[in-house]
Amino acid sequence: MDDGDSATIGDGRYAIDQRIGVGGCGAVFLALDTVLNRWVAIKRVEMEGGLSDPFQEARQLASLQHPNIVTIHDFLRCNGEVFVVMEYVAGQNLNELTEAMSIEDFTYLARQCLEALSAAHSIGMVHRDIKPANIMVAPTASGGFQVKLLDFGLAKVLSEPSLQTIDHSGAITGSIHTMSPEQLSRQPIDHRADLYAIGCVFYKALSLRFPFTGADVPSLIAAHLQHDHAALAELRPDLPAPLADWVENLFAYNKDERPLTAAEALANLDRLGKPAPPVKRPDNSGKPSLVNPNPPSSPKKQKAPPKSEPAPVGTTTKTPFHRTQNFVVTMVAVTAVSATVIVLALTGHLGGGGSRPVGFAKKEKVQPKPVEKTTFKSTERGEIKDMVGKKITVTGDIDRLERDDKGRYLIFKDSDPRRDVMVFFDPATTEVSEWVLKRKFTGQKVRATGTVKLDGTRLLLELFSLDDLKLHADAPPTGN
Repeated sequence: MDDGDSATIGDGRYAIDQRIGVGGCGAVFLALDTVLNRWVAIKRVEMEGGLSDPFQEARQLASLQHPNIVTIHDFLRCNGEVFVVMEYVAGQNLNELTEAMSIEDFTYLARQCLEALSAAHSIGMVHRDIKPANIMVAPTASGGFQVKLLDFGLAKVLSEPSLQTIDHSGAITGSIHTMSPEQLSRQPIDHRADLYAIGCVFYKALSLRFPFTGADVPSLIAAHLQHDHAALAELRPDLPAPLADWVENLFAYNKDERPLTAAEALANLDRLGKPAPPVKRPDNSGKPSLVNPNPPSSPKKQKAPPKSEPAPVGTTTKTPFHRTQNFVVTMVAVTAVSATVIVLALTGHLGGGGSRPVGFAKKEKVQPKPVEKTTFKSTERGEIKDMVGKKITVTGDIDRLERDDKGRYLIFKDSDPRRDVMVFFDPATTEVSEWVLKRKFTGQKVRATGTVKLDGTRLLLELFSLDDLKLHADAPPTGN
C-alpha cells in the first residue's frame, strides 16, 4: 500500500487518509470506516522478526476490553499484508509534554497506566515496548483526561518468562530509553519489564528527562546496566519523598526488588495518600473579616418612656393642623393640580407655543440595521473578499480536489485558484478524508459554511468540520 495513496482496504470499507506514525512493528495510518462513519487507526504489521502469530496476539488483545487500552476493531489480510484496525485516539502522547506534570495530574496518569497494565498482565500479556509515545492522553468533557495505552505490536502472550525478542537483523527490539536490564542482557523477561519501563516513563513525566541517558547507544545501555541516574528528588524537590521513592522503585535494577505486579504498584501508590491540602492561615491584610470575632452583646432592655400626664380638667387641647380634615382636602387639591400641569407639559399644551420641552423631545423611531448578507455564490469574489474574518456560506459546484503542504482545497467550477474563493481544510486543525471529499463532493453542488481568509491573493473559505460542507438540496450540479 502506498503511504500517500487514498487507497482502501477491507473490500473498500476502510479509506486510508494519511500515515500518522510508525509503531514497533510497522506503519500506522489514519483511515475512515465508511460503514460506521468513524475514524480508526490502522496498523500494518510487519511479519518479520520472529514475532508470534499476529492473529493470536490480536485475538488476545481484542478480548481485553479496558478503558485505558486501545480497542481492537478488526483484523484482516490484504494483498499479502496484515492490518490491525483499532480505535483512533485524538490526543497527545507523553512525548509531547512541554512542562513537568503536577503531582495531582501525575497521580491521575499513573493510576490509569497501572490499571491498564494490571488488566493486560492478568491474561499473561506483556507490552514489551512501553515508552512515552505509546501513552496517549485525551481530554474528556469533564475537564480531565483519559489515558490510552497504545501499540501492543511487540506484545507476546506469555505463560512463562520469555527470552527477549530479537529482530531479523539480530538487534533488540523496543525503546532503548525504557528498556530493562534483563532485556538489554537478553535474559528471560516477564511483566516486571513493563514496570521498569513505566517507571522510566513516570520519571520523565515528572522531570522532562529520562533517568538513563548517554551520548550514544552504548553509553545509554551502560547507564541502564550500571543503574546510573540522578535522584528524582533532586530534579523535583517539591515532590513528596515517598512519591519519588515509589517511582524509582518501579525501575529498580533487580526485578525482584520491583513490585511483584502492576496491581501491587497501584496499591502502594494509593497507600501514599493524597498530598495534604495547604494550611489556611489567618488573614493579616487588615481587611475586615466576614465573621466578627467580637459580636456585640445583646441590647439592654430600655426603660419604657413615662406616660403623659392627663390634661387638667377644664383645659382645651388644640389639634395640630396636619391632623385636621382641612389639611387632607388641601393636599388632595394640590395633587390634582400638579398632575394636570405635568400632563399638559408632556402633551405640549402648556405655554401656548405648542413646542415640547427639550428634555422630553419626541424620539425618532429607531430603524433596524439592514441584515448583513451571509450567503454568497462562489462567483461573487468581490463581496466575499469584503467578508474576511467573518463566517459566511458559499454555494457552488465543486470541480476538483487539490492539496499542498498547507492543506486540502475544493476548487469551484469555472474559478481561478489563484484568486477566486475555494473551500479549505487545514490538516493541523481539521481531520477530513480525501477519499470522502473526492467521492462525495467532487462534481456536486454544495453549501459550504466557514470563515473567510486571505492567503496572499488566494481567497479561502476555511471549514473546521465536515459537517460544515453539505450537498446543496435546492438545485442539481451543473452538467447533470
